[in-house]
Order: sequence, then C-alpha cells, then structure tokens
Amino acid sequence: MKKNKWVKVLLVASILTTSLPLNVWGQENTSTTSEANLTSSFSDSQTDGTNTTGESETKQETTDSSIPDSSSTTSATKTAETSPTNTQELAETTTSKAPTLEKGQPQQDEVLEIAVGSKQALKTYAKLTNTNEFIYQLNEQNQFIKQKSLSDYKNQVFRVTDKVKTSGDKEMIRLVQEDSANTEIGWVPKTALVLHHGTYTKKTGYVAVTTKKLGLQKDVFSNAEIKDLDRKTFQYREIYTVNKKEYYALYNYQNQFVGFAAKGNGLVLNTSPGGKFYSDNRYATFMQKGKVLWNNFSFNSVRGNTSSYYGRTVKIKGYYQHFNGKTYYSLYENRNKKDSWVGYLEAKDIQVAAGSQGAYQSLNRYVTITSKNYNTWSSFSWKKRGITASMTTKTYLAKGMYRHYNGATYYSVSDNKNHWAGYLNASAAKQATSPGGIAQKENRKVKITSKTATFWRNFHWQKKESAAKYYGKVYTVKCKYRHFNGAWYYSIYNGNTWIGYLNAGFTGTPHTIYSTKNINRYVRINSNSGNFYSQADPNSSKKSAKKTYKGYMAQATKDAKTSGGTYYYVSLPGGALGWLKASETTNVHNRFYMYTTGGRYPSLKVKNLNIQVSVKKQRVYIRSGSKTIYTMLCSTGLGLWPNNLSTPYGNFKIQAERGNSFWFGGSGGAFYRSYHQHGVYLFHTVPIAYPGTTTAFNHIEGMKLGRRASHGCIRMSVADAKWFYYNMPGNTPVKIYY
Repeated sequence: MKKNKWVKVLLVASILTTSLPLNVWGQENTSTTSEANLTSSFSDSQTDGTNTTGESETKQETTDSSIPDSSSTTSATKTAETSPTNTQELAETTTSKAPTLEKGQPQQDEVLEIAVGSKQALKTYAKLTNTNEFIYQLNEQNQFIKQKSLSDYKNQVFRVTDKVKTSGDKEMIRLVQEDSANTEIGWVPKTALVLHHGTYTKKTGYVAVTTKKLGLQKDVFSNAEIKDLDRKTFQYREIYTVNKKEYYALYNYQNQFVGFAAKGNGLVLNTSPGGKFYSDNRYATFMQKGKVLWNNFSFNSVRGNTSSYYGRTVKIKGYYQHFNGKTYYSLYENRNKKDSWVGYLEAKDIQVAAGSQGAYQSLNRYVTITSKNYNTWSSFSWKKRGITASMTTKTYLAKGMYRHYNGATYYSVSDNKNHWAGYLNASAAKQATSPGGIAQKENRKVKITSKTATFWRNFHWQKKESAAKYYGKVYTVKCKYRHFNGAWYYSIYNGNTWIGYLNAGFTGTPHTIYSTKNINRYVRINSNSGNFYSQADPNSSKKSAKKTYKGYMAQATKDAKTSGGTYYYVSLPGGALGWLKASETTNVHNRFYMYTTGGRYPSLKVKNLNIQVSVKKQRVYIRSGSKTIYTMLCSTGLGLWPNNLSTPYGNFKIQAERGNSFWFGGSGGAFYRSYHQHGVYLFHTVPIAYPGTTTAFNHIEGMKLGRRASHGCIRMSVADAKWFYYNMPGNTPVKIYY
C-alpha cells in the first residue's frame, strides 16, 4: 500500500514536470505555483510513509536516477520537514529579513558534508526555487559550511561555474555574481534550484542596435520584452548558446546589465566601442575651441584640436552612437575641392548648420565694398539679389557671417537704414575698424569752403578743431573714407602735418592746371566781366578788367588744360593781357587781319604825337613824346633796307597824299596815307582783292600781317588802317628803324 503511494506521487511529479510549456530559450517553465504544488505533494507523501522510511528511501533513490530535478526537490522537502534545526532556522528567517548576498553573515556554522572528487565546469544559469535551503561555503578542508538561508532569493537567477559531488552523494552547484571576476556567492544544493540548458562563453565585443523592436530578456528564464534601443551601442561580455542559438549579454557604459538579445536582425557586431557607422550628409561649424579630434574610438590617438578649425564649416558624412552613450561625427573639410577627413568629434562640441553655408556667426563689423564684379545673394541656394557695382566704395554693417564649406566667407550686410543688402562674398569687401569704413586712395588738393565745419580726430566724433582758420585755403587730401552714414570724409594734410577728418561737403575743388602748350591763334574777347588772371587759375592774382577789351581781338599764345576747362593766354601787340577762359573768346584767326590789333584806340590829342615803326618787331607805335600809347601789328618790306623791296629807315612825316584805295602793278591797298616820297611809301591796309574795293581783301596776303611781306609800304589791319587814315594828323613825325 505504501509502495503504491510513492509510485503515485512520483508519477504525478513526472507528469507535472513534463507538461510545463517551453519558454523562448527552450527551457521548461518552472513557475512558482507548480513548484509549490509539487513540493506540497512530495510533503504529503512523506508524512504518510513515516513507518516505512527505509523502503520509501530505497524507492526514492531509484526514482532519483531517472528524474533528478523532481526527486531532489522531494528530498529537500523531506529533509526540511524532519530536521528540527532546519525548522528552527526557517522560523528565524521568516521573522527577520535575510541578509544580502554580499553582506550576510551566517548565524552559526554547520558542516553539511564533504566534497569528494574534482569540480566539474558548468557554464550556465540557475534559478533558485527552494527557499528552505541554504548557501554554503567550501572551506580548505573541502567541507561545505552553512552560511545563510535562501529565503530571500526565491526565483532569482545566478550564474553557475562549477558543480561537485558530496560525500553524501549530493550535487552542489557553485553560484557567482555576474561580474568580470565571477565573485563567488556560494554553493547551493542542486535540489534548491533549476539549471538552464544553455551554455555561456566569456567573450567581449560591441553590438549596435538597428531596430526599434529589440527582444530583450532580463535573464535566461524570462520571456523577451520588446524595447526601443535603436541606434544604441552596447558591450557584450558573454555569448549564451541554447539549442545552437546564440544570445548576447548586453551591458551599457554604466556597467549595467541590459539583457540578453538574440543574434540576428537588429544587432550589428562591431569590435570598436564606436559602434555602427550611420550615413549622414549635413554640415556643421566649429564654434568651440580646445576640443579634441580623435583618430579612433579607443581615444588613444589624437588627430587634432578644434582651435585650429574655429569658425570653419565641415561636412558630416556620418555618425556613431558610441558605447559611452555619446554621439560622434565623422567630419570632413574641403581641401582643394576634395573632401579630406578631419577626425571624430563629439556631437555636442560642434554646431550643426542648416546647409553648406555653415552656422551663422555673429560679427557686427563694418565692411567697405572694394570690388564691382561680385553678386549679392538672397539665399544660399544662390538666388541672385544684385551686383556690387552700385555698392562699391560704400560702407555696410556686416551683422554676421557664414564660413561656407566651399571655402568662402559670406557677410550678411545691411545699410545705414537697416535694410538688408544680401549675402556678400567677403572677397568683395574689406573689414574696417570703425563706421568710417576703410581708407581709400586719394591724392588731390581741396579748398576749405566752410568756416563752421569741424575737423574730427576719429570716426567716433571726437572733435579736433574748427575749420574756421582753414577757410578758403587749399590743402592736400591723402586718403578718403566712405562713412556708414553715406558721406565722404577726407583725411586732410597741410604739407606733412595732419589736420583731421573733414566732411567732403565742406570742401571745394581748387583749380588744377593739367597741361600747357604754345599756340598762335587770334581770338575776339567776348566777356565783359571779371579780370584777366596771372595764371590759368581763377584763384591767381587778377590783372586788367576784361570789359575794356570786349569785342577786340587778341592773340592767344598759350593753351592750358585745367580742372576748370581750357584757358588762353592772350596778348596785344603792345603786351600781354593775361589768362582767360577759352569759352570767353571767339576764334577769328582766319580773318584776324580785319580786326583792331591793339585794342581800344587812344585819343590822339596828346603832346608830341609821333609814330615809330620797328621793322624787327613788325610793330607800329603811336607815341606821346617817348611814351607809347598804342601799338599795332604791321608788315614792312620783304627785304631789309637798303635792299630791294625794303622799307626805308629814317625820320619821316605824314604827308598830304591819301586816298580810299590804290592799285599798281597787280596789287593795291585801301585807306592809304603817304609818309615818304609823296605817294611812293605809304601806310595802308593789307592788299585789296581787286582794284577800287575797300571791303574785299587778299586773304593770303592778309594772313601775313605781323611779318615782313610788302614791297616797302607799311601794311596794317583793315580796322587799324582805317582808323589811322581818318585820325592821324598830317605832319606827324614818323621814325622807322630796324
């Protein structure tokens, strides 16, 4: 009857064990409820068979050989029920909290049994199921010494390293902590736990998670839970193999166990702690100094430092989610239009930009546009906004800038009304140290035109001095500035002494003579205002009034090109008048022999009126005594006295012979007066064109006026001869000399 009872108990235990469902590892589930029921069944059977202990134990040992886990559990239950010591210890551990594995101390030592034989390696995991058992330490005498109860560790999972038999034919399992040293927890009877069917192998590496639905198991006995650990990198420290399928024990950089993950989709193995490379195509700008650029993810090889790249834009070709929990970019610079690797840098140490232009960098500097041939842009998609031709020499405020990946720097510029002017290549401008802009070349003379203006010491408007004492004077401009406010400012010097900065609006352009050349041109003076000048410059000293000579002809002997236009230097036969603008004259050169040659005619009511003729100078002088009161151009004989066709030298008088015209031997003149041999040697006009005329003249001969050209008579311009004819008194003395 009692034998049959044991058989029933064993059959029930066997059925319960073999009917449990498999978990994800392929291990039989060992739920708390099943174990409790199983233990309870084994306890009932043990109570019913107290009188047949020997027989029951014999049959139990027979059953143990075929179902070791179940029989061990039954044996443990039996031992716990029949041992007063165990009952007392169980009561004590129930009423007081059990110590932790690390700190617990045994309440008393008790030798269980002695280990026999050698230890056998057992690389797996165990779940503690029997809280009535104890943890034992194996001493130097190979004795198992009781340490503490398992009451606090039910269903906890531990790593297993070894197993060994005892003198009582029990099997003891060595449990260790899941650390790198496999720190020992102690030995536990096999009857107090369930062993997993897998095997672990110590191996270290890294894996990158590439799925948002990673199956993770907190231990080998648990079912997988779905976790989103996408793009994180973990270290694996062992590989657990169950039914030829591998699982990785994952740890984070804080040395925390994350769980077991099955090899396959969603995990990428890597020997580097950097993890997997993720492709990218963005840009970033170095905005921090002193950060290290690395050659590798072991961080034992420095490639460079961000200080040398400060402000520059680089390309992010990819990134890594490092095991340490940080993101690292793989950076490239543009070197000779090729991507050149810079190194690895932690993501937080660089500023990601919106595009290849890089990150916006505050500047707030003034820039002056120096080139006409650059575009301004509305965006970095290269939408054209304008061209710098209309901006050249002006000063703008560059509020910020971009260091583009293409190697160029672009300013974001605004004008003095805060109107944005676009993005501008920095090569088209130069930075200034003040709102005055940059110094621009200039070398010119200016005249100060304001008494109330101010010379400035700088462009922060520190006053240097008043312009009052410089008013009306001419000074040198050695450079100029186009201020941000739009005005030009001159840097003005008195010789080599700097006076200061002056608004160009308070200066005028002094007269500048660019060139002068000799000419021979007869002009009529048209202006009756102002004076002739001593130089071709209205700022030079004044000479006689022009109104005295308006309408009269003069000879222009010099031509000057100036900042104020062309000037002529004009003379009369009696002397120079000075300079006047060419625009104040009319060219009469082709008919100059028709005009008065000496200006306004004088009154002849003077004392000792006399006439002198210079053959050398071809001049007729009207004199009062020794004083010349008027000078005319003339043409004397072609030859020199006493040769043929010459004018005789000597003292003569104006004779009575006179007339409107004469013609002799194919030539003649008008308005003649005789001075020698009574009608042979005459004063008269340039030759007439035909007999009897007083209005038509020989142009070729007329253009010879002022040179020796006659047969011996003294030729004069038509106007001069006519005046002489009507006004010169008879018997006026005439002296002719070389």
